[in-house]
Amino acid sequence: MNASLDQFYTYNVTAIGNPDPTFSLDLSPTGMSINSETGEISWQPVPGHVGDHDLIVLANNRVGVDEQIFTIAVAADTIPPTAPTALQVDAVTTTSVDVSWIPASDTIGVDHYTILKTRRCGFRHSRTCYVLVKGHISQTRATVIGLAPYPGLSYVVRAVDAAGNSSGNSNKISFQTLSEPTGLQYRFDGRAGAFISGPAKSPL
Repeated sequence: MNASLDQFYTYNVTAIGNPDPTFSLDLSPTGMSINSETGEISWQPVPGHVGDHDLIVLANNRVGVDEQIFTIAVAADTIPPTAPTALQVDAVTTTSVDVSWIPASDTIGVDHYTILKTRRCGFRHSRTCYVLVKGHISQTRATVIGLAPYPGLSYVVRAVDAAGNSSGNSNKISFQTLSEPTGLQYRFDGRAGAFISGPAKSPL
């Protein structure tokens, strides 16, 4: 029999007798229970339960006892988290951007987030490819640094659980870093003057 960390395990044991038998667990992993009247086994595996677990179920009445022996194989987390939502740009400079998002959810728990840059790729740029920008983010906000001034960029965020299952993409955001004005020229009396520059930044 199979179970996994991200799913609640149930199993119905059946037995026939006169009088009707009651059920109990003679050998079981931590946290498992059985309904003594119906024989329904209930269990939520947790980290540390990955692997094989032997189980012995007893059916008793005043005439005697019978047992069922089997093994449950518990797999690691197999269901990915939900995708983060509401990804947004909070602040931008010439070389960095601050972003934030609404957290994802997972049956066991989100371990971290990753930020990925999107770009067109493949034959005639028919596909979207993703390049890791920043990984192992423990919070729902991050700052990406080391950007070049004034490129156009698009980001998405993914959630990752402890087993390495990755969510789908969040919504995509597109932005540009700031850039100093260049090539500014003044004119006086109809004649062009020298080129000048200033420290002002151009907004998004």
